[in-house]
Amino acid sequence: SGYAGKLLVALTWAHPDAGLQLQITPPGRLDDKANPSGERANIQGGSVGLEAQRFERVEAGDWRFVVYKPSAGKGQGSYRGELTVLFDEGGAQESVLVAPIEIPAGSDYSSLRFRFSGGKLIPEPK
Repeated sequence: SGYAGKLLVALTWAHPDAGLQLQITPPGRLDDKANPSGERANIQGGSVGLEAQRFERVEAGDWRFVVYKPSAGKGQGSYRGELTVLFDEGGAQESVLVAPIEIPAGSDYSSLRFRFSGGKLIPEPK
């Protein structure tokens, strides 16, 4: 397991009722039946529209991110935000990747899945 730089993963959104959650699965983690979408980010600021986590060590392999909207809070339209990945901050390979997020407000449950692989943030099929 090599050191490949630092990683910051952040989910931001503007609507206070969105209640979005960011779940993360680092490379090499076997599927956890109790948490099939990964572990929830450790910085949870839902009231200000932010969930994030920083990793000081980054193992080689694919990362999985799930943006999840729980059933609580229904509305009209959609909730919009961004999933941002900052890789190797201050290093030679520094990169910032941003994926727009849009989830229907009125759905009972919704999620968007992404994979971070080879320096790219890749949306996964639903």
